[in-house]
Amino acid sequence: MGAMGVEMDVPYGLNEVWGYKGTREHMAELIDLFAYDKKFATEELITVRHEASQEPGFHEAFSSMFPHPRQSSADNLSFPDEEIKKIKHKTLLVHGREDKVVPVFLCPSKLIKVVN
Repeated sequence: MGAMGVEMDVPYGLNEVWGYKGTREHMAELIDLFAYDKKFATEELITVRHEASQEPGFHEAFSSMFPHPRQSSADNLSFPDEEIKKIKHKTLLVHGREDKVVPVFLCPSKLIKVVN
């Protein structure tokens, strides 16, 4: 998944992740979003991830981190353009070309404001 840090509207994929419903079916949809190479989106992976999410208190804790409106959570994890422009250190930015959670096309114009 792409890194947060720039101001943006919550994209579909991130809204799905933050809004995890706790069902196996929804976990399968999330694994499909996460996996670029679908051969890794196995039934076993879906089962393991879903079972882990069923631990007592997990769903409540996870849901409380990204409450509605989720845009507020995204805003809290971002920096204004003016702050990004202040970064003077050499910077390596990595973002998955095929990222479906935070698509790369949402970030480039903001990231070119980093000087180095």
